[in-house]
Amino acid sequence: MTRMILLAAEVTDPLSGGAGWIGAGLLGLVLAWLMLKHLPAKDEQIERLIRQKDEAVAKTALDMAAINKDLRLDFQAALQRVVDHCEREGSKRDASFEKIAVAVERMADKVSGVEDQVHNCPHNETIRLETTKKKSGDSGKHRPQQQPPQE
Repeated sequence: MTRMILLAAEVTDPLSGGAGWIGAGLLGLVLAWLMLKHLPAKDEQIERLIRQKDEAVAKTALDMAAINKDLRLDFQAALQRVVDHCEREGSKRDASFEKIAVAVERMADKVSGVEDQVHNCPHNETIRLETTKKKSGDSGKHRPQQQPPQE
């Protein structure tokens, strides 16, 4: 009989640690606590964290929308300033080009007037004759004196 007691004492339940029904009861209690208390509380904690994250994301999105609106308005104002500046500079450039065009037209009129005077000059024929005589070897003693062109 002592041998049976010794054998019974040596065989132990690994889950209960050899405490018999008490150990199984403690294990059951821990498992019940996990299933009924700890895990539902963990689920609530996770749901609360998800809600907080969603609220933070929504708030950040609203803040970013406000910032983007302000940036768009600032960008539009800056772009309008650039457009206004370019229009002013363009009108100045157009005015400068117009002045240059008028000056070129005046110069062209003067040049064409001088060309007409040269073609209509009475001494033009004599000048041509003199240049041909010089080329042919004439001394040029009989050449008439040039008079300034008449205006």
